[in-house]
Amino acid sequence: MPLIANPPSYITAAQLRAMPLDYDLSSYTDPQLQDICNRVGGMIDAELRRSLLAQERNLCIYGTGQNTLELGVRPVIWVRELRLIQPGTSGYVIPISQTMIDYERGEVTLYSPLELQGIGTVSIFPRNVPILAVVASGYGVAVSAPTWAHADAPGSLAPGMYDFAVTTRTEWGETTATTTVVTTALGGVMITVTPTLGASQYRVFAAPHGATPLTLVAEISATTYNTTPITALVTNLNAPTGEFSENLPTVDTSAHAMPFAFTEAARLYALSMIFEQNNLANRGVQLTVSDGKRTGWRSTEGSSGKGAPLYAVQAASLLAPYALAAIF
Repeated sequence: MPLIANPPSYITAAQLRAMPLDYDLSSYTDPQLQDICNRVGGMIDAELRRSLLAQERNLCIYGTGQNTLELGVRPVIWVRELRLIQPGTSGYVIPISQTMIDYERGEVTLYSPLELQGIGTVSIFPRNVPILAVVASGYGVAVSAPTWAHADAPGSLAPGMYDFAVTTRTEWGETTATTTVVTTALGGVMITVTPTLGASQYRVFAAPHGATPLTLVAEISATTYNTTPITALVTNLNAPTGEFSENLPTVDTSAHAMPFAFTEAARLYALSMIFEQNNLANRGVQLTVSDGKRTGWRSTEGSSGKGAPLYAVQAASLLAPYALAAIF
């Protein structure tokens, strides 16, 4: 399960420094703080009983004979491959372009009928047939803007220079993009996009050269993640039919936002670790045991009363709704 989160943590050293803290971190270098953040990630994973750091994994899932496949992980960043595993062959590749992906719930629905011959079954996701799914899931990874090229084409644009940008749209938001100067003599621009992992759509923004802002002029829908290029022809600077005008995004929102509970728990765990390293964790601490539950408290009143719960206890409380639960 290779991690695709870099650094492999729920918060970065810079984010930790920017948070309201109860301790001066000026004596710590960024590498030292990032090491703490990475170790805090392990503490969060232990509390969750799973890892929600962004990672890609190979899953073996058995079909149920229905048109929906439960991936068993979420939130999904991308689905790279779906392949039916068949003895003696490399398997049957299910085209991703024929599926609808529910990124939040972690489900894939095949909306184009799939007929399999030679293995004794005709079904969508055949019952009890193993399916290899290469899936990336987790929080906090931004998708990249696509690689694209342009060519002159017939259209109704005034000949001259224009600024163009192409963004990637995901289930969660949209990337930013750098601007490229394009010259047309024929009045149109053919945009050719090389698909990128995690995209559900690509959007083209343009304006006369030097003018701002760039506005939406075309959209390209895509769910395949291969090298086959897809195109859009821009012949004017109007918004696509049926849509309001939009400006080129200035903030990247393509990643599933990290839940506040995770970032706050990371802050609390980091502070708890720093306090223990500096021998500050033993001041005014007492332990309460009730019905088999242990609760640690930090009190400014010595042993005479309870203060605020220990940072680690507060962090665990924040993560409890996300923890994996099972019945044996």
